[in-house]
Amino acid sequence: MQNLKKDNCGTQGNTISSEKNQNSFELYISKTDTETTVKGLRQLPLDGQSNFRDLGGYKTVDQKTVKWGQLFRSGQLSNLTDKDLHYLSTIPLKTIIDFRSEEESKEQVTLLPPTVSNEVLLPIKPGNLSKNNVMQIVMDANDVLANKLLVDINEQLVLHNQDEYKAFFKEVERADAPLMFNCTAGKDRTGLAAALLLTALGVDKETVREDYLLTNQCVSLNTLNIQEQFDLNDDQANVLLTLFTVKEQYLDKALSTIEQHYNTVENFLTDALEVDIALLKSKYLY
Repeated sequence: MQNLKKDNCGTQGNTISSEKNQNSFELYISKTDTETTVKGLRQLPLDGQSNFRDLGGYKTVDQKTVKWGQLFRSGQLSNLTDKDLHYLSTIPLKTIIDFRSEEESKEQVTLLPPTVSNEVLLPIKPGNLSKNNVMQIVMDANDVLANKLLVDINEQLVLHNQDEYKAFFKEVERADAPLMFNCTAGKDRTGLAAALLLTALGVDKETVREDYLLTNQCVSLNTLNIQEQFDLNDDQANVLLTLFTVKEQYLDKALSTIEQHYNTVENFLTDALEVDIALLKSKYLY
C-alpha cells in the first residue's frame, strides 16, 4: 500500500504563491512506488484579494495533515476580477461564511463564483469600528487606542460572539466543501475562527500563531504605501497600519480570555461552541 504524504509547498509559516497557478486552482501531486505527495499554495494568486489563503498542509500533533483545497480564509470579496472568479470556480468553491456586519456587506458587495451554492451570513460587529471612530483614531495618531481597540475586540469575540462561532462550526461540520470564511480584512473575526478551527483539527499552538500572523505578509502594507494611498503623515499612517494588520497580542488576548473562563481552548470548543472535533478531523484531515 502506498504511503500518502501531504505537504504545504514550503515551511508551515511561509506565505506561498506561484506563477504556475495564475489561471486555475491545482494541487501538485508527485508519486513514487511507495509514496504520494500533495502540495498546494498557501496564498492564492488573486488580483482582488491578497489575503485569500488555503489552510491545508498544516501538520497536526498526531501526525495527520489538514487537507489542501478544502478550507480557506479571506478578507472581503468585493474587488475580485473576472479572472479571480474563474480561478475560485476551479477549486471549485461551494460555501462561503461571511462574518461581516450588514453595513459592511452593503458597502462592499460580495462577488461570488458561480460554483458557490451556499452563502452563510453570520454578522459580527465587534467593538466600535465605525468609520467615524476609526478615522478619529487615525487623525489623532492614537496608536495606543488603536492597539487597545483590537485587543478589546478579541476579548469580545470570545465572550460575546459565541453564538456566531458556534454556528460557524456547525456550518463547517455539515456544509459542502470546499468552503471559505471571511470578514472585511480577514484578520480579526476570521483570524480567531481560523485559530479555533486549526486547534480543533489538532494543529499545534505555534503553527496556529504563525498562520494568524501570515496576514501581515499577505497584505504587504507599510507606512510608505499607506501614506501614498491615504495622504497621511507618518504617525497617522502608522496607526492605520496597526488597524490593517495583526499582532501576537491580539490572538494572545483571545486565548488568555478562553483559558481564564474555560481552562483550555479544547474545553471552549466542546463546552461553549459544541464542536464535534472527531467529525471535523474525519472530514478535513488526511
